[in-house]
Amino acid sequence: MRWKSTVFVFAVLALCFLLPMGSADATDPLDPEEYDITIPGHDRHEVLRASIHNGESFTWDIYFTNYTAHHLDLQFVVYSEDRKVTFSDMENMTINARRDGGDPVTKRLDFTVYVDEITATTYDSRVFMSIRITDVETGAFDLIPIAFAVDIHSSYDIAGNYNKFFGFIPNTLPYPFSSPVVPFIVTLIGILLAAYAAVKIVIPALGMRFGEELETVGRKRAETLMSLAVMIIAVILFIDPGLRIMGADLDSILLAEDVAISILVILAAIVIWKIYITAVELILNKIGDDEETEWVPSLMPVFAFVGKTVLIVGSLAIILYVFGYDLGAILVSAGFVTLGIMIGARKVLTQLFSGITIILTRRFKANDMVVIRGRPYVVKKVRLMYTEFTVMTKDRIVTMPNSIAAKGVLANRSFGRMMRPPMTVKVKVPYGADLRKVEEIMLEVTKSFEHIVQEPHKPSVMLTDYEDGGVEMTMEFVTARMVKTTDVKKAIYVRLAEEGIEMPLKRIDVYLVKDMEGGETI
Repeated sequence: MRWKSTVFVFAVLALCFLLPMGSADATDPLDPEEYDITIPGHDRHEVLRASIHNGESFTWDIYFTNYTAHHLDLQFVVYSEDRKVTFSDMENMTINARRDGGDPVTKRLDFTVYVDEITATTYDSRVFMSIRITDVETGAFDLIPIAFAVDIHSSYDIAGNYNKFFGFIPNTLPYPFSSPVVPFIVTLIGILLAAYAAVKIVIPALGMRFGEELETVGRKRAETLMSLAVMIIAVILFIDPGLRIMGADLDSILLAEDVAISILVILAAIVIWKIYITAVELILNKIGDDEETEWVPSLMPVFAFVGKTVLIVGSLAIILYVFGYDLGAILVSAGFVTLGIMIGARKVLTQLFSGITIILTRRFKANDMVVIRGRPYVVKKVRLMYTEFTVMTKDRIVTMPNSIAAKGVLANRSFGRMMRPPMTVKVKVPYGADLRKVEEIMLEVTKSFEHIVQEPHKPSVMLTDYEDGGVEMTMEFVTARMVKTTDVKKAIYVRLAEEGIEMPLKRIDVYLVKDMEGGETI
């Protein structure tokens, strides 16, 4: 009879609210032939029933039709007898008048009933709607009541778990063992024993699988840690059925579930952290296994900080979401802050990520010959933010940001490190020799060697120094395979000798000066 009294109270309140506040003569009822209210698939004169799961909703389409030549005003009053069953806001509306000879005017209204997420299973929960339809010109009105019955099917229903072993075996023991405490303890012990047995089976199997890789101490430590982790997870998973067995209220069960999920998130973050830090350490050690990149493992603190920050922020966001906090505004604010930081530090970040890309992909390494923006360079050292190059003459070092080095490499001329770094041969010719002739001879000699590269890196000759004994000429060339510089020097010597150009020797010129007065020679 509770719902009948509720209907009565609701009807009285609705009538008081909907009574016309204008002229006292406008009390004639509205002719039912002048309007129509339809709900497809339902008879509005009967209770409209719907089955809704907790946390979900159901929508009815309500059509209002105006057959008159007057405007009709609609006002709504809605009431729910269950505070966990809510409904959409119903705004007052006006249906335009029917034109002469025209079709009736119809408007559709969606009415949605929502069931709270933590609502327990209930049946016949009523939502009442009262509609006042008023003729705007005559003031005539009519009151239309509509009742909605909601059957709630909740996944949090605990009625079937109370005082049952493992949540499904009834406790038929005599007093004092008939208390739900007994199934609670037995279920907890059973779950822990099952977890312990699983650990004892899984760990030895893993030990046999990785027996050679794991030492005895390492195996025992792994077994202890895994056993502890499995026990903690078993206790967390027991919280929900344990509280149901004890007959705890729904709010306590949901709170315990949120706490359990938060603990699982923390455990998962710890596991991911261990895997991440181990993988990064292995990768950095592998990359830094030679002298050129021996500094790479020192980047470990940077990767550790980034990984730890991401895991902490992600875990915290998941936990807050589990407890029902709206992260939309926080994420938007964090996004703007992150965007601002990235815009401000975009150049630094570009260098950083370019360096990481070069190091990880090994696009080029020390002693590789590369062409950047049309100019050849020899890689000296690859750093995280920049790369050091030497020019072909090796007379200066060029430091280039990694963003330019990564984008500007047109070709790596080392052909998988088969092409050698530039080689140099120095030749000294006497003062007065035809330097152009010397240059031509030296270049011709390189053509007689099969493995000296002529294209795209042509051998080059330049004057490098003026010395006491003569002019120093330096020739630089690239080889695809090993070529002995002694052979090149020998060939140059023979060709210069054939052309009558002798290699100068160190000598001292002595000049005799005759003393005119004494006749002595000095």
